[in-house]
This record gives sequence, structure tokens and C-alpha cells, in this order.
Amino acid sequence: GLAGMGDLVVTCTSPHSRNRSFGVAFAQGESLDEYQARTHMIVEGAAAVKSTAELARELGVEAPITSCLEAALYHGMTLDEALRTLVNREPTEEFYGLDREAC
Repeated sequence: GLAGMGDLVVTCTSPHSRNRSFGVAFAQGESLDEYQARTHMIVEGAAAVKSTAELARELGVEAPITSCLEAALYHGMTLDEALRTLVNREPTEEFYGLDREAC
């Protein structure tokens, strides 16, 4: 609903948002562990990435952005490697059952 949309906007734009401030720190080379040790705060988005990636694997759902984020946050993949993985990914059918001409 509207409250959820407001929360999403604030999470993405506010310098006081843990998720946004962690994203900036991560892009500048700080790890999740370093950020959490420095700020003494949990980054909900990072935990959500991990659980979403696990659920996608269990259900056999392809989630390339989530998979790359998980690899970068928890398995040592660099952001450059994650970007290359996503950019070089073979396109797949995203709209199953829809006529391509209609899209």
C-alpha cells in the first residue's frame, strides 16, 4: 500500500536509512561485517538478499540480481564481477505466456 511505498522511497533516498548508507559504504569498499561493526546496526536489506536467494534456489526460480548481490555480500564476489556477470548474462524469456509483439 501507500505506507509501504513511502517506506521504500525513504529506504532508497534518505541518508539516514541503514540500507542506503550501507549501499554507499559497500560501493566504496566497506564489507557488510565492517559496516555492522562500525555502526552497530543490522542491514535488513542484506539479510533479505540472503533469505531471498535461498528461497529462489529452493523453488528453482532464477533471480540473477539477487544471486549476484548475495555473492558480493557473502561470498567475496567483487562489484565489478557482479556487474560483468549480469551484463554478460544471456537474455531469457521474462514474460512467460505473453505475446512478444504485445510487449
